[in-house]
Amino acid sequence: MAKFESPTVIRRKLQVGFGNKTPSVVSIQATFERFCETDTVEDRERSGRPSKITEEK
Repeated sequence: MAKFESPTVIRRKLQVGFGNKTPSVVSIQATFERFCETDTVEDRERSGRPSKITEEK
């Protein structure tokens, strides 16, 4: 069974390996909530102009 820890504890563990280049506690919480809602951490599709141009074949 998975062990769930607070975003603060997760951030402290990430700081051991990555130093100060870790996400904020708020970002960790938002990512966890998005995962619980969608079963993925991938960005959601957005409407509007694409962020990059794709080459047509």
